[in-house]
Amino acid sequence: MKGGARPISIRLDAALMRRATVFARRRKVGVSTALRMIISEHLEAADAGAELDAALRWQRERAWAAFERWEREEVGEVSLDELRRAHGQAMRRARRR
Repeated sequence: MKGGARPISIRLDAALMRRATVFARRRKVGVSTALRMIISEHLEAADAGAELDAALRWQRERAWAAFERWEREEVGEVSLDELRRAHGQAMRRARRR
């Protein structure tokens, strides 16, 4: 056993065990290893989903804040050329990092 790892015992119905066995065979690993892979991948996907949700929330908040500033006439309108120029500068700065 690896440091801090503890065995667990779970019951799988026949259909789920068949699916786990097929998954393991395709990857040429044992069923226990396959189940660890499945759990790990699922948790990583859940974490990535949470990060994406947070990023989308942040973008939405920024967009609404900008819209509200524009409605209050605190900022002026920009031309499409100005917008493209600012975008190009931001992309160049991002590439340098």
